[in-house]
Amino acid sequence: MIEDNLCYQKINKPSVFINDYFQSSIKYHNWQIYRGWNSTEIPLEQTLNNEPVLKTLDERFKIAHLGILLMDPNNFYKWHVDGERGVSINMLLTYDSPSYCLFGDPNYENITQTEFIKLEYQPNTFYIFNTQWPHSVINFDKPRYMFTVMFEQTKESLTFKDISNWALDNNI
Repeated sequence: MIEDNLCYQKINKPSVFINDYFQSSIKYHNWQIYRGWNSTEIPLEQTLNNEPVLKTLDERFKIAHLGILLMDPNNFYKWHVDGERGVSINMLLTYDSPSYCLFGDPNYENITQTEFIKLEYQPNTFYIFNTQWPHSVINFDKPRYMFTVMFEQTKESLTFKDISNWALDNNI
């Protein structure tokens, strides 16, 4: 059985800035294709100055980029692990249409059926996301927007366990 604490961890302190920023600025973003995603970068300094949780994370694990990923309606992002990132911080920005983020069996390439668990996103909630555990996204009838963090350190030097253990130790 897959354990959710190997795949993701909820951050206890809510977001206070990003959702409002997203709602007020969405029509002004410059969308570009990045690794198969429609994406847009959001201002790092402005966001860190207004988002205490991310500022605290940045002080310990330097953040390189903040962005929003757009997934078109009726799309599926295949099972994968991320190429460079060992860990991310994610937050779903749209709740008006169903979409699923699934974590599956690490042996997904060798089997035709696999066990999975679903990350049940809550509004204005950050999740430490294990990008090295096989995951997939299924989106249904409306655009899906996801806030995501890219740290300066790659998967070789910064892992899900590093940040999740630190967050637990620091009550984050």
